[in-house]
Order: sequence, then structure tokens, then C-alpha cells
Amino acid sequence: FTPEGRGGHVAVIDPRSNQIYFIGGSRLIPDRNPIKSSIIVYNLSNKVFYLDLKSQFSTNNPPYVELPGSQMTYGSEKGTAVVGGPSKDDVYIVGGTLQNFTLLNQIENNATITSNQTLMTNELLNTWNVTAPNIFIYRPSTKSWLSPKTVANGGPTIRRRSTSTVMDQDGRIIYIFGGREQIDTGSPTFICFNDTALSKWNIINAANPLQQYFQMITKYSSTTQGRAGHTATLFDNNTIIIIGGTT
Repeated sequence: FTPEGRGGHVAVIDPRSNQIYFIGGSRLIPDRNPIKSSIIVYNLSNKVFYLDLKSQFSTNNPPYVELPGSQMTYGSEKGTAVVGGPSKDDVYIVGGTLQNFTLLNQIENNATITSNQTLMTNELLNTWNVTAPNIFIYRPSTKSWLSPKTVANGGPTIRRRSTSTVMDQDGRIIYIFGGREQIDTGSPTFICFNDTALSKWNIINAANPLQQYFQMITKYSSTTQGRAGHTATLFDNNTIIIIGGTT
């Protein structure tokens, strides 16, 4: 399996399996696709694949493994991802931009729409950011996504992308700092945020601790300049160091 070139995807290491999981991203639309035009060049990916680090391999031909039954419901890019939770190896994707593939496929197969550039552009805009949940959970052990019904909107109340996100050492609390909103997140304005949101997972069913949801537990404002695309690193002394970003 050779993945398409992409950008804006997430990549995280599962410490139990020693595998890097890659999810989503934007990719070039093939020339044969009827929605491709001079102004519609990219769409999003919902693919999940991994790279096993337990064995040596050549960087000229990395042995990527596709997981065709693990696709995300939506195309996704510019979110952030962390690993943790009650199972210790769940992948949490926070924020980012989303594209509804059901609507996208309907447009691709409708000649009335694809033959009209203006109509098609307007219809394609309606495929973006049409869902409320802003935390998605992928479970490598079952190669599946948790149902959105079991995942509360535990992240920032405003959809944003390019945040910095870290999980605490117990795998229980996600710290989400900054990020931005703009046209590709459904906002007509460009804003860089300087707040920090803390989201904590809670057990739904004591008999099955893997059933969980996230709940915003607190939110801190900051005098630091708002930024996006920065890094965040959690140290052993419970200090988070934030570096760089766009302000």
C-alpha cells in the first residue's frame, strides 16, 4: 500500500503496538473526478493506515498498512491527535476541518451539479463542517471509531483547527491550547485563540469502562498572544511548554 501524498493529517504513535497511525489529511483530486476544477483542487481523506516500527525497514519503501474498514465517517484535516484514555491506546482527534463524504459522493455523481461550475462550488461548500462533535475517538484494538453518541462535545465550544493538544500522564485529561477559526472551519472571520481548554473523560457504564464521553471541565484565559500551528510538550513536572505558531 502506497498512500497518496497529503497534508494536514494527524500522526500518532500507539505505545502498546509501537505503530504510527496516520489519519485524514487533504489530497489532490484526481483529474478524472468531475468535481475537479481550477478552483476546486483538493478534498479531504478519511483513510486510516499505520506504519509498524517493531521491525527495520527502508525509508525508500516504508511498509504502510491500510485499514480499509477503519475509515473515519468524515474527511478530516488540521486537527490534533493524542493517545490515551481508559484503554491507554485510544486515539483522540480534536477539532480540525471536516468534510461530509455522503454529500460529496452525491455531488460527484450528479451531472446536473458538476456541469454547472457555480452550482457545484456552492454545493461543495455545504459539505464542510456539517457535524457538531469536535472530539473523535479511534480504537486501534478494534480498528473502529466510537459512535458519536458516546462522545460529548468535550472540546472548545467554537470549532477550531491547528491547536496544540496534549494528554496528561494518566491518559485522562486533554489540554487544548489556542488554535484558530477561519473560512475552512465555517467562520467568516479569522481569529487566533489564546485560551486553554481542559477536557476529561468520564465513564458511562461502570461495567464497561471503555464506554466513555468527554466533558469540558474548565477553561482558562491567557494574556499570551493567540496562536495556531504551535507545539505543546508536557514535562514530568506537569509543565506544558508551548513553542512557535502563527499569531
